[in-house]
Amino acid sequence: MPYVRNTLMRRIFRCRKRRLLMPGMVTAMAALAALLWLKRDAIEYRVGMKKADVLLEKSRWAAERRDWREAQRTAHEAWKLHPGEVGALRQLFEVLVGGKSGEAVAVGKSLFEHPRATTADRLAAIESALQAGDLVAVASMFTRLQTSERETPEAMELGARFFLARNHPTGALSLLDRLRLKRNEPGDLLLAADALTRTPTEGNVARSEAQRIIGELFHGQGTPEVSLQAFGLLARIPMAERELYHFADARKRLDVLSAEGAKVPVEAWLIADELELAAAPDRREEILSLSMDRWFATEPEVLGKWLLGLGESKRFLENVPRAIALENPEMLPVVTQALILENRWDRALSLLDRAPHGTDPVVLHSLRAMIQGRLGKTKEANQNWARASRQAELVTGRGGLLRFAQLAALGGKTDLRDEALAEALKRPSSLQIPAADVAFLYPALAQKDRNGDLLQISEGLLAAEPENPQVLNNVVWLELLERQADESRVKKLEEYAAQFPSVIALRSTLAFAHLRAGRDEKALEALAPLRERIEAGEAETAPTDRALVALALARLGETEKSRELSKTVRWDKLMKAEREFFTAAIDEAIDDRFGLDDRALSGGY
Repeated sequence: MPYVRNTLMRRIFRCRKRRLLMPGMVTAMAALAALLWLKRDAIEYRVGMKKADVLLEKSRWAAERRDWREAQRTAHEAWKLHPGEVGALRQLFEVLVGGKSGEAVAVGKSLFEHPRATTADRLAAIESALQAGDLVAVASMFTRLQTSERETPEAMELGARFFLARNHPTGALSLLDRLRLKRNEPGDLLLAADALTRTPTEGNVARSEAQRIIGELFHGQGTPEVSLQAFGLLARIPMAERELYHFADARKRLDVLSAEGAKVPVEAWLIADELELAAAPDRREEILSLSMDRWFATEPEVLGKWLLGLGESKRFLENVPRAIALENPEMLPVVTQALILENRWDRALSLLDRAPHGTDPVVLHSLRAMIQGRLGKTKEANQNWARASRQAELVTGRGGLLRFAQLAALGGKTDLRDEALAEALKRPSSLQIPAADVAFLYPALAQKDRNGDLLQISEGLLAAEPENPQVLNNVVWLELLERQADESRVKKLEEYAAQFPSVIALRSTLAFAHLRAGRDEKALEALAPLRERIEAGEAETAPTDRALVALALARLGETEKSRELSKTVRWDKLMKAEREFFTAAIDEAIDDRFGLDDRALSGGY
């Protein structure tokens, strides 16, 4: 019995021991499996890194050979292996820029936002967007640069170029003045001259200084490229304001540059001809004849525009071959303009009727409409404007509509311009338009009660310019007319209102958002400065601001004050959606339907 008992005990002990060991064994096996898995991942990562390094090296070799297609392919493969690695993203961006790819701006934005991007990376992304003409992207990236980055000479130069691209020379000059304290390079002087040629001043002081700088750059202070770019700026300065002593030997200098291997553009030679015409008016026939002999065969469009600018439309028409406008679509507008300047309207229409294949139908119908309008053929002109508009709408994207908008503006058709521009802005496109350039469109659409279109356009502009307070303000206001606004937008608007306390529009929209959300006391607090102005009798207070204060007072029980203020609102100045919202909301708040709509268009200041 003792033996049996001992054997049984040993068996029980062994079973218990096994049960105790099992969890430990399972844990050890799991740990070993995890270790093997991590080791495999580490090996795969190292292999992937090695592959990516090889691909990046191949991309660099291809870029040195200017084989941009292969450089982009290998860089893209390397980036796919390690999408979070800044080196692969940087190489992909650089080869896209080198190959002038349309994808460079989008990849540049990704590089700009990468947490390990350097200042050089961010400035390169801005440079790419600026060269591509995406001014919205440039503005957005500039706002996100650190203060120390914005103060670098390279960033200041980009900022000056951005201002010039927006045709804002005073902004460029302000930056260039600060830049010149840090460095003084020929390229910076070129930008200063560019800005000064665009700056009208009393006594032409700015243009005089521009010509002094142009003269210095043209005569050797800088590379041949800088010299020619500077000389080309003279085209912006009217002949009567040119200071000829700076450029007395212009043709000799161009000959020297050409002999040194520089590619002198035809426009530069024609500017030299203009200077000679001003210096020796008795040689006009000789100079013009030489220019026509030299350039008519190779550069008829440039020469034609130059002759028209000199008032030589008759000479141009006498020498231009009849068939040239029918064979070359680019020459059609030039010849048509010359015929118009010579009052040969019927001939111009006949030419347009025989326009060559490939002529832009938007341009063709618009030119017809302009001429017919001048001839008093209103019905035919309107028909051609309508045809041009339809053709513009058929073109994918914004390009056709924007061309039509420009032509309609030239023809004095502002309604057609606004319609085309509104439709263009509603279309998704990589071609971004700065909000400041279309500000005139807002009152035009508001007058037609097109708040839906305004909201759609504003949301598109906000997507392109998320840091623009004015666009955000417009979006929130238009949203509030239809529904509760997005709270994240309201929060951002509150930050802007605190940052710019003197901008009344921001406070008004913020108060509107508070009223919509039932925060009546906060609304009245935001409206306090407006209420003070209204009670002080300032008649110029906006009708929407008066309506807002009236609604806030009604919500807080000050019904008499609300009623009195409501009578001073110019309801006819509000959009229909605004008028309907505020009249209904005020009536509901004071629970006394006294018919604001019935007296809508008669009361107020």
